[in-house]
Amino acid sequence: MKRTLSGLLSLLIVLTLFTPFSIVFAEEDAATSGIVYYVDAEDGDDNNPGTSPEQAWKSLTKVTATTFQPGDQILLKSGSVWNGEWLWPKGSGVEGAPIKIDKYGGEALPVINGMGVDRGFNYSGAVHLRNQEY
Repeated sequence: MKRTLSGLLSLLIVLTLFTPFSIVFAEEDAATSGIVYYVDAEDGDDNNPGTSPEQAWKSLTKVTATTFQPGDQILLKSGSVWNGEWLWPKGSGVEGAPIKIDKYGGEALPVINGMGVDRGFNYSGAVHLRNQEY
């Protein structure tokens, strides 16, 4: 009886010591694996979920209206051109899980032509990031 109680107590101590660390690692893994969003100016559709090249969004307006989470990626189709639109993705990443913006599907860079559209005070650029981190 004493040996069984001692063994259970030892097991409880070990579990107490290591459980918080495994929870932290699980949270870190979840934070680094976000959703990948695809945007294709030619063949996309803003009614799509945007989560695969075949179901890509079309406009940067859709991206601008979305709040992204740590670890998410925004991939613009290689060679796509957006005229008169701007890119202002909302949300912030965290250390170890930034929000990434990149291209997919080829070597040609995507092009965002802001066309000098005046969007009001401090909002005239083609790419806008404000009070965002990572």
